[in-house]
Amino acid sequence: SKKLFGKLFQEDRIRQYLDALRMHHAESYGHSVRVSLLSIDLGYDNDLTEDELKAVGYSGLLHDVGKVYVPEEILSSQSSLGPQELEIIKRHPRLGFVELRDLGYETVQQIAVAHHEYKLDPYPRSGKDRRKTSRNTPERRSHDNRVAELSQIVAVADMFDALASRRSYKEPFSREAVQSVLNTQFTGDSKYIEQVLRRYYAPRPNKPQPLRMLFLMQ
Repeated sequence: SKKLFGKLFQEDRIRQYLDALRMHHAESYGHSVRVSLLSIDLGYDNDLTEDELKAVGYSGLLHDVGKVYVPEEILSSQSSLGPQELEIIKRHPRLGFVELRDLGYETVQQIAVAHHEYKLDPYPRSGKDRRKTSRNTPERRSHDNRVAELSQIVAVADMFDALASRRSYKEPFSREAVQSVLNTQFTGDSKYIEQVLRRYYAPRPNKPQPLRMLFLMQ
């Protein structure tokens, strides 16, 4: 997984997006790196194809690129956000979808716009909104279902990292708190919760693995 991540991370077109995000908000950049690594790991756990592994890897790296259009003072706020600020934050998946139009990778756009849609308060679209697009052929239905599965992987990795990592406004949550929030808030397949908890918290006989070290070094 680290080899695949390194390959995706070094692509010039990906670096352009990531460098812009890092310059705007370094914390979101670090979060994106960790989400990508964890998404790829979960992809291996679910026997994804090589193309699907790349899709979740790219999407983990790029899911928050829309935040370059969110004021830095909102992203770095250490106090509770007001309704207007929350509405601004909630625009970032759609803004990311538009920002990624030149990437030429529709699946990554679809995953990026969907990464907050597997929670109790989904945005920018609800489940009903996601079903508005016509799905008249078996091929289209199959594609849509697969994108939904890939989106859930990135979504649970995103939620996990937001809880387990230190952020400007919070300390890392305990394992128990992370599990409780995921069980309550994540509306995708519960198997992904079990996988992400096992992947991160499983006992390791020697030193921490690179993904865990990324969390510990924050």
